[in-house]
Amino acid sequence: MCIRDRQEGVWEIFVAKFTEEAREEEILSLFPKVFRRKKREELVHGIIGMATLFGDYEWDEELEKGDFEIGVTVEKHFQRRGIGTKLTTHVIERGKELGYRRASFWTRKDNWSMRKIGSQLGFEEKRRKIENGFEWINYLLLLKN
Repeated sequence: MCIRDRQEGVWEIFVAKFTEEAREEEILSLFPKVFRRKKREELVHGIIGMATLFGDYEWDEELEKGDFEIGVTVEKHFQRRGIGTKLTTHVIERGKELGYRRASFWTRKDNWSMRKIGSQLGFEEKRRKIENGFEWINYLLLLKN
């Protein structure tokens, strides 16, 4: 797996995908059900996860100056393998490089994987809200540059 990034000011996108060196046999043995539903090329060379860093506090009223928000998604068949943690850690480190003071993310109350990642990385629950019939939790991490 490799992580690639594309910088766009205060909004950066990081993508996790299989490297060219990843052997098809290894992927087939790990994820046989995926190959029944997806094209080989899509999986072998495709994106398996993505994370964003968003720090435009002037656009997002929930952000304060010096804060950024993290968004993470990992393809279903690749979850619970550390990819979300690696992506989140990568975004936090990039936020530190850019001089941000705090990182945050929102997740649904029932998203135990993301809540676990937040806890492992030192995030603390900040607040909750109900939106679109779901309970959402906001987590916050003070960064040490």
